Amino acid sequence: MNSTSNSAPIDRRSSLSCLIHVLGILREHQTEMSIQTAQLFLTIAQHPGLLPRDVSPLSGMTQATTSRHLKTLVSTDPVEGGLGLVVKQYAVDNPRRHALHLSRAGRVLAERLVKAHQGAERTTGKVAVTRARKGYRVVTRQAVPPSQWEGWRGALN
Repeated sequence: MNSTSNSAPIDRRSSLSCLIHVLGILREHQTEMSIQTAQLFLTIAQHPGLLPRDVSPLSGMTQATTSRHLKTLVSTDPVEGGLGLVVKQYAVDNPRRHALHLSRAGRVLAERLVKAHQGAERTTGKVAVTRARKGYRVVTRQAVPPSQWEGWRGALN
């Protein structure tokens, strides 16, 4: 079990299982989707209505890399490797600009990923509660003299 100074303990196995499951869903949808394309997809899902120029700073990729992966996400041509997960729509505040939004297929995929992650979080939460209970029992056994364990039976078993 790992922990960082600013967060609660992390169950590595559960966290990695969640990531594997989410990546599996992405691979199931598109076997050739790169990690960078997936990162851009998730960035747009998290920030609908982004302008293409604003995606690079959020993703940490160069503008050229971002443009290449956006083309893959926006294109619906399977010959070009297009996924059709993102659509360009005119921005509300400026009709000369295009904002990025998830397409219907993109929203379906994003929802599947969210549900998979929430399911993994629930599993991780159950593991954390079980470990907390075990820790409570250990501390209680150390604090309560054995002669008084009878009254603490529920907490110590």
